[in-house]
Amino acid sequence: MQELVKKIKQDAEARLPLPPGRQATEELARYKGFLKLETHRLKMAHRAGAGGLPICHARAAVLDELLRHLWNAARASLSEQAQEEFPALALAAINAPELCVISGPVEMVAAFHEQLQHVVPLPRVPEWEQITTHIIRAGQAVVAKQKTVAKAVSDLDRQVNELLDKRRWIIARHEAQQN
Repeated sequence: MQELVKKIKQDAEARLPLPPGRQATEELARYKGFLKLETHRLKMAHRAGAGGLPICHARAAVLDELLRHLWNAARASLSEQAQEEFPALALAAINAPELCVISGPVEMVAAFHEQLQHVVPLPRVPEWEQITTHIIRAGQAVVAKQKTVAKAVSDLDRQVNELLDKRRWIIARHEAQQN
C-alpha cells in the first residue's frame, strides 16, 4: 500500500501545482479531476483486494495532498509579509490515541503527540453529551456578547444540575433499596 501512497504523492506533484499567475479559484477543475482520478484509483485497489485500513490511509494521503496544495496556493496569493505570517498547516485524524494520523511541521506533530500522551477518557456520565452541548452554547453566548461570563456560568451550573438531578435521584433510590 506504500506504493499507492507514493503514487498519490507523485500524481499530486504532477497535477496540482498551479500555473504561474493562476488562482486556486480559477483551477477548480484541476482539483476535482485529481480527486476523481484518485478516488477511482482507490476503488480499483479496493476491488483488487486491498483492505479497508490501507485504503483509508491512502484516502487520507489524497486529502492531505489536496489540502497541502490548496493551502500553498492560498499562501502564494498573499503579499510577502502576509506569507511570513501565514500559519503552517497541521491536520489530525483521531479515532483513539493509538489510531491517529497527523501531518504538518515536525514541531506541531511533536506537540500534538505530547498532548495525546495525556488524553483521559470522557466521564462515564450518560448525560455527558448534553452537558457538553450546554458548555458549547454557553461559550458561544459569551463570545457573541449575549451573556457575561458570570451569567453564562450561573446558567450552565443551573442547567447541569437540572440534568443531573434525575441521576442523583436514581442513585439515591438504588442505595435506599440496597439498605
